[in-house]
Amino acid sequence: MALMVGLVTSRKRSQKACCSALKLRPMRALLPAMLGTLRSLRADATVTCMKTGTHVAMKLPQTGGCLCRKIRYEITEAPQAVYTCHCVDCQHLTSSAFSMAIVVRNAAFRLMGIEPRQIQSTADSGRVKIRWVCSECGCWVCSVGGWDSGTSRVRAGTLDDTSWLRPTIHFWTRSKQPWVTLPDGDRTFETQPEQLPTGSTK
Repeated sequence: MALMVGLVTSRKRSQKACCSALKLRPMRALLPAMLGTLRSLRADATVTCMKTGTHVAMKLPQTGGCLCRKIRYEITEAPQAVYTCHCVDCQHLTSSAFSMAIVVRNAAFRLMGIEPRQIQSTADSGRVKIRWVCSECGCWVCSVGGWDSGTSRVRAGTLDDTSWLRPTIHFWTRSKQPWVTLPDGDRTFETQPEQLPTGSTK
C-alpha cells in the first residue's frame, strides 16, 4: 500500500511539473480569452470604399429578412462584393432603376423561418438564375446561381442595418437609366462578367 501511495504521489508531481514546464492553464481559465477573441472577430469588420479607400464599419453578425419578417437570415462575415445591377430584368423586378446586392459565402449565410419560394429564370446568356422570395409577402430575399455555386447574392435592402452599404461595382450599365450617374473610380461593366470582380471589399 505504501508503495502504491508513493507511485501515485510521484505521478502527480510529474504531471504537475510537466504542466508547469509547458505553461499550460486549465481550460476554464482559457475560455474567457477564447470567447473574447471570438467576439472581436464577429464584431469588428470593415468594407473598403474603392473610390476613397476609407473603411466603413459594419457589425457582425449582420441580420435581415423579408417585409413580413417570416423569413430571417444571419450573415457572419464581410461580403465579397457590394454591387448594383442595371439590367432590364432587375428594373422590372424592383420597379426601380436598378437592384443592389451583396455577395456572401453560403457558409456565412443562414436562412431561418418559413421555407422561401424558389423562382427560376434564364438569363440572356443562358445562365439559370434562382430567386428566393417570401411566399407570404413576396419580398425578394436572395438569389443563387451565377459566378460561384458557393455564394449567395443577398438583396441589400433586406438588411436590418443598411448604413454601411456602398456599392463599388455596377453591372449592365449599357441598359442603366440615363439620369443615373456612377461614381468615379467604381468598376463598371456593360454586361455581366464571367467572373465576380475581386478586391472590392476588405
